[in-house]
Amino acid sequence: MDLVDPQYTIKLIPDPTDCGTVSFFNNGNDTITSDTTDGSTTLTTTIPFGTTETRRANAAPISGYYFSGWYNSWDVNNPISNDNPWYIELSGSPEKTYYAKFSENPSYTVTFKVVAVVDGIETQVADVYVKIGDNDPVKTHTESYTKGDSVTAKAIIDDSKKDSYSFSGWYKNGVKVEDSDGILDQLTITVNESDANAVYTAKFTAIKMYTITVESNNDSWGTVAGGGSYPSGTQIDLSATPNVGYNFTKWSDDNTNSRRKITVTEDATYEAT
Repeated sequence: MDLVDPQYTIKLIPDPTDCGTVSFFNNGNDTITSDTTDGSTTLTTTIPFGTTETRRANAAPISGYYFSGWYNSWDVNNPISNDNPWYIELSGSPEKTYYAKFSENPSYTVTFKVVAVVDGIETQVADVYVKIGDNDPVKTHTESYTKGDSVTAKAIIDDSKKDSYSFSGWYKNGVKVEDSDGILDQLTITVNESDANAVYTAKFTAIKMYTITVESNNDSWGTVAGGGSYPSGTQIDLSATPNVGYNFTKWSDDNTNSRRKITVTEDATYEAT
């Protein structure tokens, strides 16, 4: 007696029916039909006796929904698979029905704000803002976003303050966001469950200023230059120029170069002799 090649019929149904679509990848020899009444798709195929094959099923949610799993008709609480696409093995029962479950994207409240850190204390200062998308720059922005939304925030500082503050990064609930540093003042997130009531903070740190005083031990013997107020870490030039008939000897820190560079780290006085 000849063995008959088995035929399989697999039906996919979207659940809810108006929140997404289901489909099969056509292997070429399959018959695929669609039912507009319930949005279902049915595949009928025959495979050689004694073999096992798979067919690829796809689920595509509409905007505002996400795919949450494949389910048997008799167990709507425990998914068979969360894969998408899902490769269904053609074996066992010749007729199968699966539901592609779609769930509404949840909304999460997210806050973006900006602060300045002055002497280790976070505070609000003028001329630093956070800008969310096309909205106007503000100090704090709170909005409800749908899961999967892409949100871009930018930390902004007025040009007049750029010498007084440096951008030190974005922080999520107090923890620095990876790859957020003094260059990447723009942050883009894809909203997910971890963003529920999250607070993203753009931090600017006040740049410490120091006074460098440059003096001559006698103004009639020569002139000096380079003094002033500078941000910490700045490299500046100091110079001592003797008048005719006089020679430069040294600075008060015993450096003997009449023209020199120093790195500003504290208030300091340099006297030329």
